Amino acid sequence: MENFANSLWTFLNSPTGIIIMVYIAVKAVNKIYEKRPLWKQYEGAVIKAIRLVEKEIPNTASPDSGIAKFDRALQYVLKVYEKAKGTPATEAEKADFSNGIELKLLDMEGTPALKKAA
Repeated sequence: MENFANSLWTFLNSPTGIIIMVYIAVKAVNKIYEKRPLWKQYEGAVIKAIRLVEKEIPNTASPDSGIAKFDRALQYVLKVYEKAKGTPATEAEKADFSNGIELKLLDMEGTPALKKAA
């Protein structure tokens, strides 16, 4: 057993062993990255859409300005996604982007209030 452990340790410290360990680590990171929600991959587009819509539609525009902002932001993100992918978004993808926009809106709205309170 001790010979096996020494042989394994020697192999892992060799260039071949190090390459194999790096390969395994990269594969593991890629698997984790693939598990992210779709909207996280387009988070920049989500943030840009929210900021553009905030400038475009004032809060006092109508009683439903929040819904209009959300809808316009979703349309922008879907347009960016469909242009990048080359195919229309499925209903599941639209729902994922919708959830992402809601989460990012809550995050962006909550931040200034927390800073003022502190």
